[in-house]
Amino acid sequence: MNSLASTLIGDKAMGDIRRFATLHTKIKAMEALLLDKEVYKTLIEVEEPQEILGILKATEGYVDVIEDVGLDLDKVERVLQKDLIEKYERLSYYFSDAYRKFYKTMFLRFEIETIKLFLRTFLRNEDVAILSEHVIYTKYSQLDFQVLSRVDSLESFIEGLKDTKYYHLLRYYLEEPSSKMMFYMEMNLDHYYFISLYKAISNLSKEDRLLLEESIGKNVDLQNLQWIYRGLKYYNLSSEELLNYALDLGYHLKYKDLKNLCYTRD
Repeated sequence: MNSLASTLIGDKAMGDIRRFATLHTKIKAMEALLLDKEVYKTLIEVEEPQEILGILKATEGYVDVIEDVGLDLDKVERVLQKDLIEKYERLSYYFSDAYRKFYKTMFLRFEIETIKLFLRTFLRNEDVAILSEHVIYTKYSQLDFQVLSRVDSLESFIEGLKDTKYYHLLRYYLEEPSSKMMFYMEMNLDHYYFISLYKAISNLSKEDRLLLEESIGKNVDLQNLQWIYRGLKYYNLSSEELLNYALDLGYHLKYKDLKNLCYTRD
């Protein structure tokens, strides 16, 4: 999501600068609070986690975010992630019409990643209660995570999605071998995400649509490379299966390229 958002609101901003002038000003103010290269060099050289927290607490962009957070690294990560989501959510008010619809569609990524967390937990026979502090909430989510966190099996979890768009994306894979089930489910969820993005940009201006087609397409390229690699290395999928699940919507990697990759020997 970060790369998509940076394309949407970064230096290569939407075509009509005047339309997004207020947003551009807001983003520039936020960019001024980001860590610079020198701070990153310092962070790389430290030896203890508390030193990292000390440096972040001394920077303007993070002092208020992690001021009261101790040395629990999981908690630090959750606080930073929550702050990031809240910043993204506030930016949505600067969009309208089709642009706001597209921006809200990007939040599907957080929702989908949380569903993946639940799926992995059930497939590993772990206690779903451990997810209570790791669930990613956004104000655009349509899932009732309190209800879902009380289910006790993979089947009941997917049944709990019955009133959502995710139910039909996942239920058909319950009969698949457990060794491949997660791969199929993850790929189907990611397919849905990228296709939703493409649909959401269809009503934007031509200039903006072309810009975002490039950005989304490059993300699809990277996702396809990851899918094919994982399918070969960890799941022993056939070349036909890999090609069937590859998303033919990439920017650089077209169908012929994907086919060549899927039919490699190892």
